[in-house]
Amino acid sequence: MTIPALYGDENDATGSARRYLSRFGAQQTPGRLRQEIMRQLEGAAGDVMWDVGAGSGAIAIEWKMSRPGSRVFAIERREDRCEDIAYNAFAHGVHVDILCSELDGVPAMLPAPDMIWLGCPGESEVDLFAPLWSHLLSGGWMACNAVSARGVQRLRRAHERFGGKLALHGDYDLPRELWIACKD
Repeated sequence: MTIPALYGDENDATGSARRYLSRFGAQQTPGRLRQEIMRQLEGAAGDVMWDVGAGSGAIAIEWKMSRPGSRVFAIERREDRCEDIAYNAFAHGVHVDILCSELDGVPAMLPAPDMIWLGCPGESEVDLFAPLWSHLLSGGWMACNAVSARGVQRLRRAHERFGGKLALHGDYDLPRELWIACKD
């Protein structure tokens, strides 16, 4: 049995610590990088956000806190991580719709997003960038960070195909490549 633990004692912009319950072995976007992502996407729409491969739900929760009127869907295939998302959303006082499922068939059940976050793109058997991009509304944004070799390779292919901005962030526990793109 894996015992969850609280991770992420970084301070947010208000100076309060935000911590997220997460299972051992689950990658979590570091707090400073989450803040950087939120800053870069500040002007983006975001009425409907999908967090695919949501893990602990940290990105979905941060998005909901920054845009209280938005609808946020955390899509995660692992049941234990879905439990973590529910705990974390409750602990941070926000509502996030949690879909504990593989991605197959899920997009048809949801409103079209104007923001998609793809977590751990190397963890899935198939490359999800193109299928997710096809569901993104025109003018919407897609973002992702990757640490694994397969995830970085997929992220770079998405950058080549869809454009956007690619940046390396090496000052965390693992070097992370961040990709953000707007769909014209």
